[in-house]
Amino acid sequence: MGFLRNLIIAALVILTGFIAASAVNAGTTAYDAATNRIIMTGKTDNKLSWSLIETLTAHPEADGIVMYGSGGRMDAMVIIMGTIKQSGLPVYIPEGKICASACALAAVSSETVTVGGWLLFHTGHISGYPQGATLNEINSAGQRMVIAMLPHFVNIGFKLDFFGKLVRYTGPNKWVVVTDIEQINECRVTDASAEELMRPCYIAAPIKTTEQVVADVRAWYKEQQSKS
Repeated sequence: MGFLRNLIIAALVILTGFIAASAVNAGTTAYDAATNRIIMTGKTDNKLSWSLIETLTAHPEADGIVMYGSGGRMDAMVIIMGTIKQSGLPVYIPEGKICASACALAAVSSETVTVGGWLLFHTGHISGYPQGATLNEINSAGQRMVIAMLPHFVNIGFKLDFFGKLVRYTGPNKWVVVTDIEQINECRVTDASAEELMRPCYIAAPIKTTEQVVADVRAWYKEQQSKS
Protein backbone atom coordinates (compact mmCIF):
# COMPACT_ATOMS: atom_id res chain seq x y z
CA MET A 1 0.00 0.00 0.00
CA GLY A 2 2.87 2.34 0.86
CA PHE A 3 4.40 1.77 -2.60
CA LEU A 4 1.05 2.38 -4.33
CA ARG A 5 0.50 5.55 -2.29
CA ASN A 6 3.95 6.87 -3.19
CA LEU A 7 3.36 6.01 -6.85
CA ILE A 8 0.07 7.94 -6.87
CA ILE A 9 1.69 10.93 -5.17
CA ALA A 10 4.55 10.89 -7.67
CA ALA A 11 2.09 10.73 -10.57
CA LEU A 12 0.13 13.67 -9.16
CA VAL A 13 3.31 15.70 -8.75
CA ILE A 14 4.29 15.02 -12.38
CA LEU A 15 0.79 15.82 -13.63
CA THR A 16 0.64 19.03 -11.60
CA GLY A 17 3.99 20.09 -13.01
CA PHE A 18 2.84 19.31 -16.55
CA ILE A 19 -0.36 21.34 -16.12
CA ALA A 20 1.57 24.23 -14.63
CA ALA A 21 4.10 24.18 -17.47
CA SER A 22 1.31 24.07 -20.05
CA ALA A 23 -0.44 27.00 -18.38
CA VAL A 24 2.77 29.03 -18.41
CA ASN A 25 3.35 28.30 -22.10
CA ALA A 26 -0.27 28.95 -23.11
CA GLY A 27 -0.85 32.07 -25.19
CA THR A 28 -1.97 35.17 -23.31
CA THR A 29 -2.69 38.80 -24.09
CA ALA A 30 -2.94 41.77 -21.75
CA TYR A 31 -3.37 45.50 -22.10
CA ASP A 32 -0.49 47.56 -20.68
CA ALA A 33 -1.83 50.97 -19.70
CA ALA A 34 1.68 52.36 -19.15
CA THR A 35 2.62 51.93 -22.82
CA ASN A 36 -0.91 51.81 -24.29
CA ARG A 37 0.02 48.58 -26.02
CA ILE A 38 -1.31 45.03 -26.08
CA ILE A 39 1.20 42.40 -24.95
CA MET A 40 0.97 38.98 -26.66
CA THR A 41 3.15 36.18 -25.30
CA GLY A 42 3.35 32.41 -25.19
CA LYS A 43 2.17 29.75 -27.59
CA THR A 44 0.27 30.66 -30.75
CA ASP A 45 -2.91 28.76 -29.89
CA ASN A 46 -6.67 29.24 -30.00
CA LYS A 47 -6.63 30.82 -26.56
CA LEU A 48 -4.21 33.47 -27.81
CA SER A 49 -6.22 34.22 -30.96
CA TRP A 50 -9.50 34.76 -29.11
CA SER A 51 -7.78 36.59 -26.27
CA LEU A 52 -6.30 39.04 -28.79
CA ILE A 53 -9.73 39.74 -30.28
CA GLU A 54 -11.23 40.28 -26.83
CA THR A 55 -8.39 42.56 -25.70
CA LEU A 56 -8.53 44.66 -28.88
CA THR A 57 -12.30 45.00 -28.48
CA ALA A 58 -11.96 46.02 -24.82
CA HIS A 59 -9.13 48.49 -25.55
CA PRO A 60 -9.71 50.26 -28.87
CA GLU A 61 -7.37 53.00 -27.61
CA ALA A 62 -4.33 50.66 -27.86
CA ASP A 63 -1.76 51.98 -30.33
CA GLY A 64 0.51 48.96 -30.74
CA ILE A 65 1.02 45.22 -30.21
CA VAL A 66 4.06 43.72 -28.50
CA MET A 67 4.70 40.10 -29.53
CA TYR A 68 7.03 37.26 -28.62
CA GLY A 69 6.63 33.50 -28.42
CA SER A 70 7.78 30.15 -29.75
CA GLY A 71 5.03 29.64 -32.35
CA GLY A 72 2.25 27.07 -32.35
CA ARG A 73 -0.88 26.23 -34.32
CA MET A 74 -1.38 27.32 -37.92
CA ASP A 75 -5.15 27.73 -37.57
CA ALA A 76 -4.67 30.09 -34.63
CA MET A 77 -1.98 31.91 -36.60
CA VAL A 78 -4.39 32.57 -39.48
CA ILE A 79 -6.92 34.17 -37.10
CA ILE A 80 -4.19 36.30 -35.50
CA MET A 81 -2.84 37.33 -38.91
CA GLY A 82 -6.26 38.58 -39.97
CA THR A 83 -6.88 40.31 -36.65
CA ILE A 84 -3.55 42.16 -36.67
CA LYS A 85 -3.94 43.18 -40.32
CA GLN A 86 -7.47 44.47 -39.69
CA SER A 87 -6.37 46.39 -36.60
CA GLY A 88 -3.77 48.36 -38.56
CA LEU A 89 -1.60 48.55 -35.43
CA PRO A 90 2.20 48.46 -35.48
CA VAL A 91 3.94 45.40 -34.02
CA TYR A 92 6.98 45.46 -31.74
CA ILE A 93 9.34 42.56 -30.99
CA PRO A 94 11.02 43.56 -27.71
CA GLU A 95 14.78 43.60 -27.22
CA GLY A 96 16.03 40.21 -26.06
CA LYS A 97 12.83 38.39 -27.09
CA ILE A 98 12.17 35.82 -29.82
CA CYS A 99 9.07 35.67 -32.03
CA ALA A 100 9.37 32.40 -33.94
CA SER A 101 7.47 30.33 -36.50
CA ALA A 102 3.74 31.10 -36.34
CA CYS A 103 4.48 34.10 -34.12
CA ALA A 104 6.79 35.59 -36.77
CA LEU A 105 4.32 35.14 -39.62
CA ALA A 106 1.55 36.66 -37.52
CA ALA A 107 3.80 39.60 -36.60
CA VAL A 108 4.49 40.59 -40.20
CA SER A 109 0.75 40.81 -40.84
CA SER A 110 1.28 44.37 -39.62
CA GLU A 111 2.63 46.78 -42.20
CA THR A 112 4.85 48.33 -39.51
CA VAL A 113 7.12 45.99 -37.55
CA THR A 114 9.94 47.06 -35.24
CA VAL A 115 12.39 44.27 -34.36
CA GLY A 116 14.33 44.70 -31.14
CA GLY A 117 14.94 40.97 -30.67
CA TRP A 118 14.67 38.17 -33.23
CA LEU A 119 12.05 37.20 -35.81
CA LEU A 120 12.55 33.55 -36.81
CA PHE A 121 10.90 32.24 -40.00
CA HIS A 122 10.91 28.65 -41.20
CA THR A 123 8.91 25.90 -42.85
CA GLY A 124 6.90 24.57 -39.94
CA HIS A 125 6.04 21.00 -39.12
CA ILE A 126 2.90 19.13 -38.20
CA SER A 127 2.84 17.38 -34.84
CA GLY A 128 1.67 13.81 -34.32
CA TYR A 129 3.91 11.93 -36.76
CA PRO A 130 3.98 8.16 -36.38
CA GLN A 131 7.02 6.61 -34.78
CA GLY A 132 9.71 6.01 -37.39
CA ALA A 133 8.77 8.94 -39.65
CA THR A 134 11.86 10.16 -41.50
CA LEU A 135 13.14 13.73 -41.52
CA ASN A 136 12.35 13.95 -45.24
CA GLU A 137 8.74 12.94 -44.57
CA ILE A 138 8.44 15.57 -41.83
CA ASN A 139 9.99 18.25 -44.04
CA SER A 140 7.75 17.33 -46.99
CA ALA A 141 4.63 17.58 -44.84
CA GLY A 142 5.76 21.00 -43.60
CA GLN A 143 6.37 22.18 -47.16
CA ARG A 144 2.89 21.02 -48.23
CA MET A 145 1.46 22.89 -45.25
CA VAL A 146 3.19 26.13 -46.31
CA ILE A 147 1.89 25.76 -49.87
CA ALA A 148 -1.65 25.20 -48.56
CA MET A 149 -1.30 28.40 -46.50
CA LEU A 150 -0.18 30.55 -49.44
CA PRO A 151 -3.53 32.39 -49.87
CA HIS A 152 -3.30 33.58 -46.28
CA PHE A 153 0.31 34.67 -46.72
CA VAL A 154 -0.57 36.58 -49.89
CA ASN A 155 -3.37 38.30 -47.97
CA ILE A 156 -0.85 39.87 -45.58
CA GLY A 157 1.05 41.43 -48.46
CA PHE A 158 4.09 39.26 -49.21
CA LYS A 159 5.41 38.02 -52.52
CA LEU A 160 5.15 34.30 -53.21
CA ASP A 161 8.91 34.07 -53.55
CA PHE A 162 9.36 34.82 -49.84
CA PHE A 163 7.47 31.66 -48.91
CA GLY A 164 9.09 29.73 -51.75
CA LYS A 165 12.45 30.51 -50.18
CA LEU A 166 11.19 29.33 -46.78
CA VAL A 167 10.20 26.02 -48.37
CA ARG A 168 13.53 25.63 -50.15
CA TYR A 169 15.98 26.76 -47.51
CA THR A 170 14.45 26.24 -44.06
CA GLY A 171 12.90 23.48 -41.98
CA PRO A 172 12.09 22.50 -38.38
CA ASN A 173 15.72 23.18 -37.38
CA LYS A 174 16.67 25.90 -39.90
CA TRP A 175 15.58 29.53 -39.67
CA VAL A 176 15.65 32.82 -41.52
CA VAL A 177 16.83 35.07 -38.69
CA VAL A 178 15.56 38.66 -38.95
CA THR A 179 16.95 41.33 -36.63
CA ASP A 180 15.92 44.28 -38.79
CA ILE A 181 12.63 44.29 -40.70
CA GLU A 182 14.41 45.92 -43.68
CA GLN A 183 16.02 42.49 -44.25
CA ILE A 184 12.72 41.17 -45.65
CA ASN A 185 10.87 44.34 -46.71
CA GLU A 186 11.84 43.77 -50.35
CA CYS A 187 9.53 40.76 -50.20
CA ARG A 188 6.47 42.87 -49.41
CA VAL A 189 4.23 43.67 -52.36
CA THR A 190 3.94 47.32 -53.39
CA ASP A 191 0.74 46.89 -55.38
CA ALA A 192 -1.98 44.29 -55.92
CA SER A 193 -0.90 43.21 -59.40
CA ALA A 194 -0.18 39.60 -60.29
CA GLU A 195 3.21 40.68 -61.67
CA GLU A 196 4.21 42.16 -58.32
CA LEU A 197 3.01 39.08 -56.45
CA MET A 198 5.14 36.80 -58.66
CA ARG A 199 8.25 38.99 -58.69
CA PRO A 200 11.38 37.48 -57.06
CA CYS A 201 12.66 39.10 -53.89
CA TYR A 202 15.88 39.13 -51.92
CA ILE A 203 16.03 38.15 -48.23
CA ALA A 204 18.98 39.90 -46.60
CA ALA A 205 18.68 37.92 -43.37
CA PRO A 206 20.97 34.95 -42.62
CA ILE A 207 19.82 31.33 -42.38
CA LYS A 208 20.85 29.65 -39.13
CA THR A 209 20.25 26.40 -37.29
CA THR A 210 18.48 26.31 -33.94
CA GLU A 211 21.83 25.73 -32.24
CA GLN A 212 23.29 28.85 -33.88
CA VAL A 213 20.27 30.92 -32.84
CA VAL A 214 20.60 29.71 -29.25
CA ALA A 215 24.28 30.64 -29.30
CA ASP A 216 23.42 34.14 -30.59
CA VAL A 217 20.82 34.66 -27.87
CA ARG A 218 23.21 33.47 -25.16
CA ALA A 219 25.92 35.78 -26.47
CA TRP A 220 23.50 38.71 -26.40
CA TYR A 221 22.48 38.03 -22.80
CA LYS A 222 26.12 37.60 -21.79
CA GLU A 223 26.90 40.98 -23.35
CA GLN A 224 24.01 42.60 -21.48
CA GLN A 225 25.23 41.13 -18.19
CA SER A 226 28.71 42.49 -18.79
CA LYS A 227 27.24 45.98 -19.26
CA SER A 228 25.30 45.90 -15.99
